[in-house]
Amino acid sequence: MRLYLGSLLVAALSISPLAMLRAQVPAQDDSESMTINVTVSTRSGEPVEGLTKDDFTLADNKHPESITGFRALTRVVTGVVIVLDAVNLPYSQVSFARQQLERYFSANSHLAQPTALGVLESSGLKMQPGFTTDGTELRSELDHYSIGLRELPRSTGFYGAEERLQLSLSMFKGLIAQLPREGMKRIIWISPGWPLLGGPGIQLNQ
Repeated sequence: MRLYLGSLLVAALSISPLAMLRAQVPAQDDSESMTINVTVSTRSGEPVEGLTKDDFTLADNKHPESITGFRALTRVVTGVVIVLDAVNLPYSQVSFARQQLERYFSANSHLAQPTALGVLESSGLKMQPGFTTDGTELRSELDHYSIGLRELPRSTGFYGAEERLQLSLSMFKGLIAQLPREGMKRIIWISPGWPLLGGPGIQLNQ
């Protein structure tokens, strides 16, 4: 396999596993160089391993450029965490988001990355234990969640927004603390966003 990089203006490509190419950049100072991060995968998303510098061709405006260095990096497995935010989403939209998640898991019985599922409710964050690539299992977990109406004591106005913000931040902090430290994590938080509190007399803590 030979890979062709058409321009040094491309600073990074995201395709896996990761390699670092160091190339000469045409400039007044001939010693100037640029590092380009490159990842390579098949059409199905599987990583292509065992690549060397000879598998890459580098060009700037169709003029060949020399690759002065190459380093292959260890692939880092990314865990995906999907959180359905039933605190900040309007109830009607919670139902729609849930249906879309069910369709996604049903259509992807084998996920490309280990995934965990959680639902944020007024009673706290309910998380499926551990990660899995089994979309059918995640669909089943989602079916077991009974999402009710919000039960925050003051669910409207400024105080309701403050409660939702504090609950969201607290649960997010707890989620980060319980995730495994190994590897990179990607969190998909399905939500319209958290209340942004501001204005005269409002002071936010750290």
